[in-house]
Amino acid sequence: MKNSDWFFVPFFCFLLFSQHVYGGILVDPTWVSTHLNQENFRVLDISRDPASFEKRHIPGALQVFRHRDLEDYQHYPPVGYPQLHQFLSLMKRLGISNQTTVVAYDDNRGIYASRMVFLMQLYGHSLKRLKILNGGIKRWIDEGLRVEKGPARPGHRKRFYRPGRRRTDYLATWQEIYRKVVLSSSDKVLLLDVRPESEYDGETVRLVRGGHIPGAINLEVASVTVQKDNEIWKSPREIESVFRKAGISRDKDVIIYCHSGDRSAHAFVILKDLLYYPNVRIYERAWEEWAVLRALPIEE
Repeated sequence: MKNSDWFFVPFFCFLLFSQHVYGGILVDPTWVSTHLNQENFRVLDISRDPASFEKRHIPGALQVFRHRDLEDYQHYPPVGYPQLHQFLSLMKRLGISNQTTVVAYDDNRGIYASRMVFLMQLYGHSLKRLKILNGGIKRWIDEGLRVEKGPARPGHRKRFYRPGRRRTDYLATWQEIYRKVVLSSSDKVLLLDVRPESEYDGETVRLVRGGHIPGAINLEVASVTVQKDNEIWKSPREIESVFRKAGISRDKDVIIYCHSGDRSAHAFVILKDLLYYPNVRIYERAWEEWAVLRALPIEE
């Protein structure tokens, strides 16, 4: 090797390191537009207001309702992510198979899209086939790409979906949190509350009790992920820097919770799928469960 060739070695090492550390979960509008006509490709619209779908959506997109399709609606009030039969019903309606590449988007900083992506991973869909449109529908429109109007259509022809066993290793329970965080204060386990600070402090009370789980640290992930004044995510290095400053390091067993599982899924996708943190889980029943179990302690 010539002496001059050694100059390029650090550069290529940097590229390899970057590809290993940061995932390819995010895609831009141009990438999506070039794949729209592929057979095994689905774009899912998960906007906050379901009525907005008829006004504008990506051509060929299928509609997913956050408060119908992405929660366990057999419980009242609905708490947690869909059960297996609910998930399979959704896959059937959307015409999704195990080989389908799914792109989710929303108008909510990627929070609802992240819930969809997490749900699919929960039942074994390959991460390689899961994407989030970086910047959502706003960026699609801002870049001048065509939108469609009109009601939602059913998915393409029905496809067989073979789910994996529910990834319970992605989930945590109140019993585990109480034992590992509240009672023992293990320095190996980090409990991350990703709700707004006002909910964490108990100033805003949305259920019978306000406050937070003892031992939890607070970082409203949704507020530090996107760039100012738009819905495009910051670079992975910028995002990881925020987590590290908050004490959320790769050597921790990170358990995330929020009010009802949306922001938790968002934080999971960022930590696990974008930054490749090795040990990340979600307290599935979230504050909706902890707050109503009055025997469990809280802090304000």
